[in-house]
Amino acid sequence: MKASIQPIQEKNKSEKEAIESKLSKLLKTFRTKDLSLDEINEEVEKVRQQIYQKR
Repeated sequence: MKASIQPIQEKNKSEKEAIESKLSKLLKTFRTKDLSLDEINEEVEKVRQQIYQKR
């Protein structure tokens, strides 16, 4: 059973790393003092919810 769970966990880790990398690039590109980390986190959570609702 563990053998089948591990690839899924690795895939989720890879997806998370990819998302974090993309977000970091976006933040560097669009640096602003008008957005707080809390606002960014709220938007990220909204997008995550939308993605999981589609599954």
